Amino acid sequence: MLCDNRNYKYYDCLVQSYVWEEDKKSIILSCQYLDRGVTRIALKGVCDSSCLEILINHVIEYVVSSYDEGKKACCYEIHLKKLSETARVWAESMDFL
Repeated sequence: MLCDNRNYKYYDCLVQSYVWEEDKKSIILSCQYLDRGVTRIALKGVCDSSCLEILINHVIEYVVSSYDEGKKACCYEIHLKKLSETARVWAESMDFL
């Protein structure tokens, strides 16, 4: 049996901007669903990230999460439509606000 660990919960979210809240160690993504209204996604307990700038003005296709023993945090790989690069955030959680 094949196992697909892709999370499509954030599918079709156009990322318009993001804010780093240093005091809370959180990244807040401001998004617009292509077929619905606006939403915000919070990544809490952030300890590292890479390639966040590619999120702006791109649409999330799916997110893959896995635990990173070295960083002792979950790695959220945010895959975008029409891009081969992925943004990565190591955090405690990722969910809608």
